[in-house]
Amino acid sequence: MKRACISILALMLLVGAAAIRIHAADDVVLYASDFTAAHGNWALGPNSTAANGQLFASTDQGWSSVNSALASPSDYLEATFNANAVTPYHVWLRLRAGNDSKVNDSVWVQFSDAVDAGGAAVFGIGTSSGLLVNLQSCNGCALSGWGWMDGAYWVARASTVSFTTTGAHTVRIQTREDGVSIDQVVISAATYLTNAPGPVINDATIVAKVPRPHRGVAHFRARRRHFPVS
Repeated sequence: MKRACISILALMLLVGAAAIRIHAADDVVLYASDFTAAHGNWALGPNSTAANGQLFASTDQGWSSVNSALASPSDYLEATFNANAVTPYHVWLRLRAGNDSKVNDSVWVQFSDAVDAGGAAVFGIGTSSGLLVNLQSCNGCALSGWGWMDGAYWVARASTVSFTTTGAHTVRIQTREDGVSIDQVVISAATYLTNAPGPVINDATIVAKVPRPHRGVAHFRARRRHFPVS
């Protein structure tokens, strides 16, 4: 028990004032450091407000591909994760727009083998189909710091995908508008299936990589707290 308390304390100290959220075992949580393939205008760098102290940022050069994803993009990130077959997963990204500008706030998300609710292939890597994730939540809405988003306010499209097989899958994040930064991707089958991990502006939420234990096992519910030091 003492060791468990020390571990929770260490986790809280690591993120400082951030709001820590514990996710279910069936959820996938990816930090910037989990994206092992980075191409073109993406660079991994330190940031005190990002999960695990790191983010991926794209330099603002005024470039965009706003109409569709690219089958062979120059600027993208990739990570591998494990997911169960025939299980709906909701896709959430935590983004930050450079200079809090609406022209620096969006990406395309693609998968190696995702399908929609009807079983049709969707958002495939190597195609021009992609899930558009745009941080600005409405026409004229303010952008401020980090925020969680799962789509674009003008596009009527589900942000839930499934996979035909259990095991390893690949997610690709490609640039739609450069100048955007990313630090967390949550692909949730449980905890965040219907609700975002945090707000769309001024967010300080870090979704912990420690899965919540199954029923019957004692667990801690992480919250923003102060610990006395003796």
